[in-house]
Amino acid sequence: MRRSLLPLLVLLALGCETASPFSGDDTGLQGTITRSPSRPVCFANDPCEAPLAGDFDVLRFDIVVATFHSAADGSYRVALAPGNYTVRPDPDVPIISPTSQTRTVTVEPGGWTRADLVFDTGIQ
Repeated sequence: MRRSLLPLLVLLALGCETASPFSGDDTGLQGTITRSPSRPVCFANDPCEAPLAGDFDVLRFDIVVATFHSAADGSYRVALAPGNYTVRPDPDVPIISPTSQTRTVTVEPGGWTRADLVFDTGIQ
């Protein structure tokens, strides 16, 4: 009987921890999302990154807890409670294999955490 309750207790514990990642507007992630390289040939002292606009999922324990859209200049801001998360591009984001390009981020307590994210375009 103990064994059959354990999975349920684990699910309840995870559910409580991930049920509401939003803590209002006092903590979360903000920054810029870029794609790189932005062209086939890059030169020293010449930026080879470009802003990346698109939709992104924020996951915690493999569960989507938030979504956001980065602007044309690549800027974004998403309210999240402190903790560890994974940012995953939407399948329509114009980069190579978008859903496999995840980035791990940590939201620190007591303010907004800056996380500038770079995704691979696949240009060689």
